[in-house]
Amino acid sequence: MSQSWMSSKKEEPSRSRSHSPHKECSIVKTRAIVIDTGTGTCKAGFAGQQTPQVVIGALVGQPIEKFMKIGSDIPDTFIGEQARLEPDIDIIFPLRHGIITDWEAAETLWWHIFQHELKIAPENHALLMSDPPLSPTTNREKLVEVIFESLSFPKVYVAYQSVLSVYAHGKISGLVVDTGHAVTHTVPVHQGYNLPHATEKMDIAGANVTSFLMDLLKDIGHYLDEKMLDMIEDIKQKCCYVALDFETEWNCPEEDNTVQYQLPDGQIITLGKERFQCPEMLFNPPQMPGLALLGIPGMAQKSLMKVPEQIRKEMYKNIMLCGGSSLFEGFERRFTQDITTNLQTSTKIKVTAVPLR
Repeated sequence: MSQSWMSSKKEEPSRSRSHSPHKECSIVKTRAIVIDTGTGTCKAGFAGQQTPQVVIGALVGQPIEKFMKIGSDIPDTFIGEQARLEPDIDIIFPLRHGIITDWEAAETLWWHIFQHELKIAPENHALLMSDPPLSPTTNREKLVEVIFESLSFPKVYVAYQSVLSVYAHGKISGLVVDTGHAVTHTVPVHQGYNLPHATEKMDIAGANVTSFLMDLLKDIGHYLDEKMLDMIEDIKQKCCYVALDFETEWNCPEEDNTVQYQLPDGQIITLGKERFQCPEMLFNPPQMPGLALLGIPGMAQKSLMKVPEQIRKEMYKNIMLCGGSSLFEGFERRFTQDITTNLQTSTKIKVTAVPLR
């Protein structure tokens, strides 16, 4: 999702609103809390802020019971990337492919944010919580139940991530192309409403690119394991890019694309074709038996073809790139080229990618 805290003053249509079962509370003097919980990170802050105040890894670590010692001062829970650094820790991911699957871990993560990061009492604030496209109704109902009964917020508004992304761009309609940590969506939004029938989903995103990069690094003799995911993420963000034309880039002399990355121990990693080989899967995903994956431009085209013809031109002029995995150098240029080629329309196509996304 992109900049939900920036769009908190706008409202999604009332059918997505959840009313508090509690008595009316006086929360006029406090700002609303905004939370966007993704598979990779959880972002939180106060309504009206330009950027989130908190960005933390969406994972919870608990010491493996057999290694716990009586009287030990080891915390019983580790939150965020710190959990990866601790030995003998069981890592729990509250979300899978954008959907909350472990509610207890999700609550633990949120309570940490309220108590230790934002330092607020939930009962004194209203809450804006994002929800992913295609989220099951049962999940949204459970989310509202947890917010009221476990977290004790007096008021809550649950809004679709895609709608908030459109609002953050100052629009009420457009095609949201959102590629994050574990899932990619293309979501048409019209007059503040998601169009579920035209929404496309692919369970390939940033985490897959990171995993592929780790495999390629092993192939060239650098054995980095999952305890070093932060480092691999850093290599990905600083060194990788999306090729405008993969075949042309592949056939260029390798020295033209070589960069070096220094590990904390002083070891130097030299990357060549690996730099653009990894993110290419977002545009040309690996094919699996019985599953035809389109890649992001193909998904966007399919979504656009499913919307009513009378609003399609408006969508063409308001295509919005969102999510951390759209930040690769060259991503916007390649996407614009491919979607323009695929659509073959005389209508002007405008792709927007704001820096803070």
